[in-house]
Amino acid sequence: MSAYDFYRPFTDKESYIAYEPWHISYLPLSYEASQAYTIDILRAVLEEEPILGKQWLLDNLEMVYQRYIVLPE
Repeated sequence: MSAYDFYRPFTDKESYIAYEPWHISYLPLSYEASQAYTIDILRAVLEEEPILGKQWLLDNLEMVYQRYIVLPE
């Protein structure tokens, strides 16, 4: 699988995301997407959405972004 640049992103025991053996990502594309999807874009989208807990999410966006969105090194 890794010979073709595919990987399982959620295998790290230190991760805040549970192990998902069915989740396979293509590294070149996932890396490119993660570079384009910035916290500023996420904030702008969230500010326009009528969702419950929005203020908490915006107040804690840096933590949420780092834990659940940024690709592990």
